[in-house]
Amino acid sequence: MRRLNPRNFVLAGLMGVTLVSNTACFASFPLTRKLYNYNKGLGGKWVQEIFFLATGVILPVYGVAGLLDMVIFNSMEFWTGKPALQSASAPETKVKVVAKGDVKLTQTMTRSAEGRTMILEEEVKGQFHSRTVLSQAADASVVTANITYADGRTETRTLTVDEAGKFTVAGTKQLPRTLTADEVDALTSRLSALSLTAY
Repeated sequence: MRRLNPRNFVLAGLMGVTLVSNTACFASFPLTRKLYNYNKGLGGKWVQEIFFLATGVILPVYGVAGLLDMVIFNSMEFWTGKPALQSASAPETKVKVVAKGDVKLTQTMTRSAEGRTMILEEEVKGQFHSRTVLSQAADASVVTANITYADGRTETRTLTVDEAGKFTVAGTKQLPRTLTADEVDALTSRLSALSLTAY
């Protein structure tokens, strides 16, 4: 009886992995991105480079992460339509402070599986002026804004985007109306000028 060469098993395994990875679905490579973001968050550029070389060349962590993404996580994302490895219990929060003249805005953005929320707190000359809480459920086309002013007044507004890309705004004290292209451009320009970027 002929003896099997262990080298042939290794070659067959590599060929199998190559075949499977070449037929995998294209998606966002979540595990590789998590590893990359972790690497990016380390110290200075030299620490990042040493970690990258250690996990990319010496220990093939990047290669293994890429393989798992191609074979498992990308396929899951492709077939379910939902990002793999997204934790529903750990929302992502970012805080940004922007000052322009006498106006100071504090922006707190939170994103989770349920949707996203942005809180804008505005101060004028160091005094509280208003607090706006914008919320949007996951996969919803409606953004709700609850505004509280320094004098105690409150307002609720909704912004809806239809399939044609038209914006309709409604509020507690106004009838629904569709924003013109100029109004949408002005709103976008104002947000860009204040460097308030949604994610």
